[in-house]
Amino acid sequence: FVTYLNDLHMNLTWTAVSFSLVFPLQTAIREAFKRREAALMALAEFRATSTNVFLANQLWDWPGADGWYGRFEDNVPKDQGGKGVKKGAFKDTPLNKRHADRVLEIMLRLMDAMQEFLLVPRRGRGRQEFCICFSPEKEQVEAAEMKGRNAVLKLLARLHKAVEDLKAAGMPANEASRINQYNMFLSKNFEKLWSFKTYRTPTTLRAVCRVNIQLMPFFFGPYYVHLARNTEGDIIRGRLIFACIFSCLLSTTLVALLNVAILLENPFRPGMDTLRIQEEFYLCREALITVAGEAEVDWHQKVEFEWEIIDNHQGCTSSEESA
Repeated sequence: FVTYLNDLHMNLTWTAVSFSLVFPLQTAIREAFKRREAALMALAEFRATSTNVFLANQLWDWPGADGWYGRFEDNVPKDQGGKGVKKGAFKDTPLNKRHADRVLEIMLRLMDAMQEFLLVPRRGRGRQEFCICFSPEKEQVEAAEMKGRNAVLKLLARLHKAVEDLKAAGMPANEASRINQYNMFLSKNFEKLWSFKTYRTPTTLRAVCRVNIQLMPFFFGPYYVHLARNTEGDIIRGRLIFACIFSCLLSTTLVALLNVAILLENPFRPGMDTLRIQEEFYLCREALITVAGEAEVDWHQKVEFEWEIIDNHQGCTSSEESA
């Protein structure tokens, strides 16, 4: 502008930047962040529900023919070393001893399937929509998503079959219905995560931000020339340096904010500000394994924490030294 349009310099208003760039950019970041938080809540609910589904299959008991522990009746009389004989409609269907282990295996495979599904690359990019004739990327991503979806749905269906085994062994219908409700919560949260995975915020909004970020610095060139000139119209070196630094800082800030919006657009994409999918599902697996190890522990047994043991040991050592 200084060389070829020497007379084109003016103090432009920033209203155009506010409406054409800052407003859509702010909207994109806000909506993407809302999606991230909603996806995080759905993932947390999925993790909590999965733990309770397993605990219900592992621990819930019901009245038997000769006592309370109907879950463990194996059709072997107690005087012969068994757990009791079932009666009535349940006499031929004792609960398998490995029922809890089988459910645990299904839950762990469910965590694996969910993790791999959520880490599939995101569809909806422009190159996938408009370059379909040159690249099979869209079909490959959709096929991977459907493969992950089908795997998750099959495992969720098996959890319902596990409840039917409990009912066949004598679990009351109302208790079985409660477990199936937990299974429904798992399906509900999975469908929420599916929606966050397969849908995006408006493509036009991001396109407007991309185009305006590239064009706006050019059209604001006369403003930067205005900053570089003094009141007599001469280019001052210090003012020119300030105008260049200000222009670069503004463009860099806008590009950084656009990158934040694009990063949050896919909440399952590995990154600092997105969901840590591998870590979250690691916690899911650890939670299942932890509660599985408590099956044989009495609920009223004293719980000692590692830090309490260390503190007590240090206290005893100090007492001995004082003595």
